[in-house]
Amino acid sequence: ENIKGALNKIFATKKFDNLICIENKVSGTKRQVINYYAIKENDTCFTERRFSTGEIACIRLVESIEKCVDGVILLDEVEMALHPKIQKSLIEYLTDVSDKKNLTFFVSTHSPIIINSVNEKNIYLVEMDDDFNETKNQSRRRN
Repeated sequence: ENIKGALNKIFATKKFDNLICIENKVSGTKRQVINYYAIKENDTCFTERRFSTGEIACIRLVESIEKCVDGVILLDEVEMALHPKIQKSLIEYLTDVSDKKNLTFFVSTHSPIIINSVNEKNIYLVEMDDDFNETKNQSRRRN
């Protein structure tokens, strides 16, 4: 239910009310369980093959976050395959869930939508100098 609610909020829809887990598969040498999802409408199931890349990425992300408590999560280019409006909603979800579950998110991004959706005190710019040494600065918001 938490996954459905989060996805409906992120995508501003109710379509995920009908989200069902259709299969749990054990995969790889680490025997990791992977859930596969579908949306059931009347007598028809629409599997992940009918979902957008962004929807699948968000399902996997939300599913993983729901299993976490008290930790650090690293997200690389979270904006991939997401409409700017959805990017902003995703950041709102991450902000909400970070407070509720005591999680810290580090997000690398090139998206001005995401950068402008985050409180400036929580943004850090990491650059390399000419000698390839990292320099870390409290962010200066760029437009």
